[in-house]
Amino acid sequence: MSLRCGRCIAPVLGLFVAPASCGLAATVRDDSSETKAEVPVGNSCGTSLDVPHGPASLCTAREAVFFSCPIGTRQVAVCGSKSGARYRYGSPSRIELEVATVTSVSRGFAGGDETQITASHGDYSYTVFDRTLRTSFDADGRHDPAFSSGLIVRRGGRTISARRCNDEPIMTSDPTEGIAKGGFVAH
Repeated sequence: MSLRCGRCIAPVLGLFVAPASCGLAATVRDDSSETKAEVPVGNSCGTSLDVPHGPASLCTAREAVFFSCPIGTRQVAVCGSKSGARYRYGSPSRIELEVATVTSVSRGFAGGDETQITASHGDYSYTVFDRTLRTSFDADGRHDPAFSSGLIVRRGGRTISARRCNDEPIMTSDPTEGIAKGGFVAH
């Protein structure tokens, strides 16, 4: 799910997601409904949300989900805890890559915004993004948004892969509040 106030709360990949940009607090629960962790992200909407981590998550029950989505047959996730954020790629049964050097950036522009989280590992960088663009300016005042999310893989500063998420991403925490600031990747 993209982080936008006013978008629906829906189960995706076994998790319930809500607009973290609204400042929701999340209580992380597993399938037994036992409380595993409290993930406060403010409370400007005056709401809290139970977030069960399903079997498809690359984040543990004690981690905040900064970003998670399926790409092809794998998943990509950025998970946060008191020890910092971690980028993960693979499947719940086999993490193929985990990187602890992570930065984030959010850029607003006329008609939208984009949040990026980048993990650096040697000569490679892995950037996940969530973007909103205004697609129309209707006479009735509607501004229909378009949402896109995905993963950009770069080697030596050159893009070698750009893939879109199979589904909307899960984001329950604001990465710009918990991850060091980094540079924006144009794409």
